[in-house]
Amino acid sequence: MKMFIEEFVKFSFKLFNYMVSEDRDFFWNSVVSPYSFSQAVSILLNGVNKDIQTEIIEKLGFKYNIEEFNEKSNKYFKILISNCTENLKVENFLLYQNDAEIKKKFVKVTKEFYNVKFIAFDPKNIKQEINKLVADVTNGYKNETYNIFPRGTNLLVLNIMHLDIEWVHKFNKSGIEDFTTFKGPVKQEMMYQTSEFDTYEDSEIISIEMPYLNSDLSFVAVMPKDLVYWETALKNIFSSQKLDDLLGKMTCKNVNLCFPKFKDFHAYDYQDYIKSLGLICLVNNLKLDNIITGSSSISWYILHEMIIDMNMNGNIANKIPNVNASNLLNKSGINLSFNQPFLWFIVKKDVENKCNIPIFMGQYLTPS
Repeated sequence: MKMFIEEFVKFSFKLFNYMVSEDRDFFWNSVVSPYSFSQAVSILLNGVNKDIQTEIIEKLGFKYNIEEFNEKSNKYFKILISNCTENLKVENFLLYQNDAEIKKKFVKVTKEFYNVKFIAFDPKNIKQEINKLVADVTNGYKNETYNIFPRGTNLLVLNIMHLDIEWVHKFNKSGIEDFTTFKGPVKQEMMYQTSEFDTYEDSEIISIEMPYLNSDLSFVAVMPKDLVYWETALKNIFSSQKLDDLLGKMTCKNVNLCFPKFKDFHAYDYQDYIKSLGLICLVNNLKLDNIITGSSSISWYILHEMIIDMNMNGNIANKIPNVNASNLLNKSGINLSFNQPFLWFIVKKDVENKCNIPIFMGQYLTPS
């Protein structure tokens, strides 16, 4: 199982590297869940013929047949949610037009390994149907973006992940400071606290790990000291091994922390990212022969949508009066201010397999 996790995390960084490099060209913030993406692809895998299954699995970097892949994906999910079932919700849905007949074998396999829930929909009401599913899983989050499907779409794979969790050390004050973007300084609402954190600093980067309450999840931020050397500084963590090494170098210190408060929304059409991973067969004329009975034409779609809310508590923000940042520094600790672009990861610590699994990955480049 350890090898599967290592291969999956390697795939995660490959996807992340492509996404952040593309978004950075446009000075966009990014957030992605490789696990969410893989769930949708894995479900579709069970609907194609053996040759295509083998090709896609190999392109993803794995060396298993579909039966082994399904079994290991299921075990991986159980590892992912262990010790955080109260905070992390994961649901898979397959929506199909209500006049379609889904093959029994596909239903059986995907329910067993991916807990897929099958829902028939009327094309006229698809947006309302998806909005309701999202709201149910995310405790009422109102989704208004599922209106961009290509005409004729008759099969939708939907993975919904919702993380609602609090910091171990909550921020207790806020203020307005300059945040240096690639285009220059802009005003940014910042959060402040003084607590003990694991940190690491060298000539190129500053990093910190902020633990979440009652779980083995933590938030890791990595900021280059000089934006001129952004690519040079950050290439050293664009792999699972190097992220593990970075976390292993951290030491606990009393920190006066200044960190951006932000809320970002992202919706991606995954077609370009699928192509970047070499999965052309997933995009061009994919025949899902093993899903719908008697269908010669299936138009499928994956939309990846995420929202990240960085706030005082870790989930719902407190309204706390703004204060002057100069009054917040504690002389007994080191001062860390994340006041320019940085990468961030929400990481699961897998003690048994001795690795760190990034569940969510992102870059923060500018106040939105």
